[in-house]
Formats: sequence, structure tokens, C-alpha cells
Amino acid sequence: MITTIKHADILQRTVARGQHGFVGVIFGPDLDKLEEGPGYLMRLDGESLIINHTKVLDRPSSYDEADIGYILTSPEWRSTSMPGATTIRTMPMGGGQNGLIVYGANMQPLVDPIPGKEDTLARFRNGQMIVEKADPSVTLGSALSQTLRESGLFTNPVGQRLYLPALTSPARATMREIHGMTIKLARAEITDDEFQTWAHADKSRYSLSRASHNEKGYLQYLLNLDALSSKSGISIDLTQCMTEEVHEKFQKISRKAFDKAQETKHDTPTL
Repeated sequence: MITTIKHADILQRTVARGQHGFVGVIFGPDLDKLEEGPGYLMRLDGESLIINHTKVLDRPSSYDEADIGYILTSPEWRSTSMPGATTIRTMPMGGGQNGLIVYGANMQPLVDPIPGKEDTLARFRNGQMIVEKADPSVTLGSALSQTLRESGLFTNPVGQRLYLPALTSPARATMREIHGMTIKLARAEITDDEFQTWAHADKSRYSLSRASHNEKGYLQYLLNLDALSSKSGISIDLTQCMTEEVHEKFQKISRKAFDKAQETKHDTPTL
């Protein structure tokens, strides 16, 4: 089975030794038939982008606790010598979006890189391909996985900019559990020892919780963020896709939560 992609934004990066990495979004029919984890072949057909539904790569061994940045740099990729083709993996966006996040690595580029530029952005719109220089102000210094979360380069078919999670679906579910337990820790409903015991009881929880911060100021920030998001009626879930509108609201709330945490940190008792 082959799917022709109706809408896609693919960021291509040329890295060391002429290798190429890819991240982006795709929208089209029958994408729900692609499994998360295994790899597939994505290639150009003229100016169209197509995906073959035959699996060519197995699910990575560390998938359940992985950020795609880790998977992109792992040896678990099979390069293709076919021009205009690459192996990719997919995962859902979440946040009510019906497209998929795609990412991959290959010795061959998908599209001809723009000379002298590290990052090339290819946009596919109903059989037409537009290749342009990626805005360095939003990609320079960022890992490919970070561009999903931070750049706003990727859009859906109605033109909304998307801010996307870089964690695999199993890792997102674990991160939501970790967030819930960290909130309990911030509220003093559990002790740090209880949190650590809980985290160490599961391989995925332990792996992902090592990136969490249990410093007092960060815990206060989380409490402030939780209270402000509830007050504003905005559901904040960093493991899901955000549109530009939601992302801007989150940034404002996050700034307020951080500033309040700083005020609390610098408060001194009155004698």
C-alpha cells in the first residue's frame, strides 16, 4: 500500500560525513495504518511525497523511554541509495491533530540541499513542492528534535503553526505520570524519597525522571503553572501538539509562573 501525502513540511539537515537527518509533519489519507516505531520508506514521486506502508525497520529497543533526538543518532537506521528517498519513522502529534510527525536519517538527501546551508525546508502542497532555506533564527543551535518543539516551522493544512512533542507516545504517557507525581511532591503530598522509590520501580520512569528537576524553585514554578492554567481555563500538556494560539498562551502563563517562583525564591522573612 502506498499513501500520497497531501500536505507536508520536512526539515532536512546535512550533518557530519554527508549524512542527512529529517523531521517534519505529514497529512494525508490512511496514515492511521502506519504503526508507530517501525520504519518505512518515504520518497519523492515528481513533486509529490509518498510513503510505502511496507515496514523496512524494526521498532528500536529503547523506544518506550526515548526522545526522537536519541533515536535519530542511534545506529538503528537503514540507509537507502535511492535518490529522493529516506527511511523514516512516524508518531502521532496529539492535541487533536490528525497528521503524523515523521523523522529519519539517511546517507542520501530527500531533496537537493540549498548550497552553503545546513538546513533545507521542503513544503509539499497537493502535488507541488517548494524548497526553501530554513529560517536560521529558529533553527540555528537547535537539535532537530528541538525544532519540533520550538521553531514553529511546521504547519497543518489550514495553515496553523504547530509546536510538537519530541517524545515517543509511550514516553509521553510516562512523562504525564512523572508530572503528576512531581506536582504531588511540590504540594508536599509525598516526600522526595517516596518520589525516588516510585521512579526507580519502573525502567521508563527512572530513565525519564532523571531529566526532571526537583529543585525547590522548579517545584514552585510547577505549582504556579498548574494554578494559573486552571484559573485561565487552558489545559497545558507539553506532551501534546500545540497550535500557535495555545503555544502563545502557554508562553505567557509560563512566564508569569516563573516570575512568581522567582519572587517566592527571593522573599525574606520579616523579623
